[in-house]
Amino acid sequence: MIAHRRYVLLMSSCLLFAGCYGRGTSTSGTPNASQAQAPTTDVDQLRKELTSQVIARLGNDGQSSYESLRAKIESEQGLSIRAPEAAAFVRREFVANWARSHDPASLEPEAAEWVMMQMLPEYMAEAPAQEINAVWKTSVTVPRSGEYTFSISPLNLTNTREEGKAKYFRLWSTVEIDGKKVLESSSEQWTQYGNPIRLEEGKPASLTFELRYRLGGYGPLPAAGQLFWSGPGIDAQVVAPEYCRLPGSQERGVALSVERVDRLGLHTCKTTVDAIDQVLGKHAIVQDERTLNRYIEHCVGHLLSDDYMLETQRQVAQAHPEEREAHRLISVANYRGVMNKCSSKLRAKVAAELAKHPDVVAPTDQWTMIYFHDSVRYGAERPALDLLGQWLVSQANRTPEPADSVNSYLESNYKPLRHLIIPLLLEHPQSSQWLMEDYLALEDGGCSVASAVVLGYVHSVGGTMDEWIGRLDERLTDEEVTGDTRVNWLIARNFAEEIRQCRATPVYYTNCHHLKPNARWLSEAAEVAQSESTKSRVARERATRLIALEAFPEAVNVISNLASMDDLREIIGDRGEASEGGLDFNEPNYPLINALKRRRSRSEDEGNLAAMAGYGQLLDKLQREELQLRQRNSQP
Repeated sequence: MIAHRRYVLLMSSCLLFAGCYGRGTSTSGTPNASQAQAPTTDVDQLRKELTSQVIARLGNDGQSSYESLRAKIESEQGLSIRAPEAAAFVRREFVANWARSHDPASLEPEAAEWVMMQMLPEYMAEAPAQEINAVWKTSVTVPRSGEYTFSISPLNLTNTREEGKAKYFRLWSTVEIDGKKVLESSSEQWTQYGNPIRLEEGKPASLTFELRYRLGGYGPLPAAGQLFWSGPGIDAQVVAPEYCRLPGSQERGVALSVERVDRLGLHTCKTTVDAIDQVLGKHAIVQDERTLNRYIEHCVGHLLSDDYMLETQRQVAQAHPEEREAHRLISVANYRGVMNKCSSKLRAKVAAELAKHPDVVAPTDQWTMIYFHDSVRYGAERPALDLLGQWLVSQANRTPEPADSVNSYLESNYKPLRHLIIPLLLEHPQSSQWLMEDYLALEDGGCSVASAVVLGYVHSVGGTMDEWIGRLDERLTDEEVTGDTRVNWLIARNFAEEIRQCRATPVYYTNCHHLKPNARWLSEAAEVAQSESTKSRVARERATRLIALEAFPEAVNVISNLASMDDLREIIGDRGEASEGGLDFNEPNYPLINALKRRRSRSEDEGNLAAMAGYGQLLDKLQREELQLRQRNSQP
């Protein structure tokens, strides 16, 4: 036992510094996977021995029950391996060894999902890649003789860094057929399509696809390792698995070899996949991709089933608006990158099915939806845009949340939406056109404020802000756009002006607004609004801007026109802050008054006399209304 513990600690230390896919460590600041030739330690062999030791100790022969498997994993607390990177790898291999001989359909949905999660790479334990060198090799046999054109992902990742992209991001892709290079794409001369090549039916042709990727700074970006083809009777699509055979074999599949560099060093992995259809960079390739994909397809299929969808719709309909949760598939997919491990076909299906049920997607918060769209779009750009568009339409009447400063106001309300600039403009420009054509205007003649916000950012970075404002002004000249349907167009126009008035060009990671709470567009919106709810929304648009600018007297006047006490309560204080100290939020205004007192006290401590006076005015107003409410309630 002592010897075994020493062995585990030794292996853990090796894997901690070399990484669980390692064959050596880098010594330079920006390592190059293709130049790292001499491994210092055969960590591939060490990890296999470590896994064998754990399997021998715990007795995982693939025949034990699911309950036994889970008990072993959970009782071992990381399989008694101290280094998290080593524990993550060994746990995956331990579970994969069991999963190979078990059909996910034989398990309960919860059990199948648990097994799937154990086989997924851990984002934090297994660092995201900063450099990748991946090579796919297969033999393809075309279904019909003729000319075929191969192409890579339409997402132009080289555009994600406009300045200094040679320093921060480099990408090379090459495709060779029978040793002849038919496609070459790089950061300096990016192209999606290769040259046509004639292939003969029934005659296998060797295919090699190589992808090299290097990133410095700004965190990881995905590298889309996807190969498409088009030819006689075939529209552009991922080269289907039925046409791929392992080199020198009749077995279906593609041989994949990956070298990846991260903060832990150089890692290598060789595996077999069904097709050239992987998203690399953010998540490691695992040893048994096929078993993992089998479980993913089963679990995703369950979450998309009619029964599960109907149950989700029922729960959303019955839940309180503030307690509604998004479809479970969205949260599951964002955990450990499930969507990155799906095929393009499955990603497209997920996006298309969820888009049919906007009610179960609407409760998704901003960041969760942005992350989900980012992971589902590879090879499924249009379905992913449709899903995003449906969600933006569900947020048509979104109003900003209050904040104590301009920067906080912009960060909390608009930062997530700014991240859509990259996928909708820089990587796939057609997506922003799809969004404007299909998900801006609403059936009632109004528009989605959320869509307008995104498009405002896109046009600003794209240098077409005048064109965007011209479109909005043209819509506002339409005599049929009146009343409540006109309000959102006016809010969108005001937002566009705020961006245009900013001196710097906004990009996805910076704030760039010149808040205009009293501009003529919001003033007109207040005049033309008809319903109480619309009047309340316009007041919120103005009041939250004024509070961020610390224009408290004006904010008080605007708030006085709100439709209900609930709106006032929501603008000034949130439930989390108001409930501190064990106060019951159901009491009309005591928690809110308490929250305002705390904010006034903080302003006093900071020496912010203007803010202190502003909160004092709001307190006076609220306490007067509270007194009036009590007097009315006490009358017989």
